[in-house]
Amino acid sequence: MLCFCFPTNLLGDVQNDNSAQIRQAIYQGFFESGIYNFIGDGLGVNDTVDAGILSFILDLGWIGTLPYLGSLLISGVLLFINLKKYSDLFINISCAVLIKSIAFFLAARATAGIHGVIIWTFLSMGLAGQQYLRHEQNLKTDIGNLLRDNLKKD
Repeated sequence: MLCFCFPTNLLGDVQNDNSAQIRQAIYQGFFESGIYNFIGDGLGVNDTVDAGILSFILDLGWIGTLPYLGSLLISGVLLFINLKKYSDLFINISCAVLIKSIAFFLAARATAGIHGVIIWTFLSMGLAGQQYLRHEQNLKTDIGNLLRDNLKKD
C-alpha cells in the first residue's frame, strides 16, 4: 500500500512568513496602481515583480502587453499548426523551446534578460524554417510542372 504524506504546515503560517508578506505587498501595490498603467514604466524599472504577466503589465503597460503577448500567441499558434506538416528537427526543437519559455513567462520575469531573446529567436527560426520548407516544396512542384509541360510538348 502506498502512502503519500505531505507536511501539514506547508502553507500554515502565512501571517508570519516574511516572503509571503512581501509578495502580498507587491501584488497589492500592483492592483492599486499598476492595473491602471496603460503606458508602462519601461523595461527593468520594476525589479521586485517576479510574476510573468504582472511584469509585462508593469513594464510595457497595457498598450505594450497586448501586442507583445498577441504576437507571441499568434506566432506560436502558426508554429504549432504546421508542426506535423514539416517534420524538421529544428522546427520541433523550436516548439519545445517555445513551450518551455511560455511556462517560464507565466512563472517569472521574462521581459528583462536573455529569456525574451531566447523565445523570439527560436520562434523566428522555427517560422523561418517552415517558410523555407514551404518555399522548397513549391519550388519542387514548379520544377516538376515545367518538366512535365516540356515533355508533353515533345
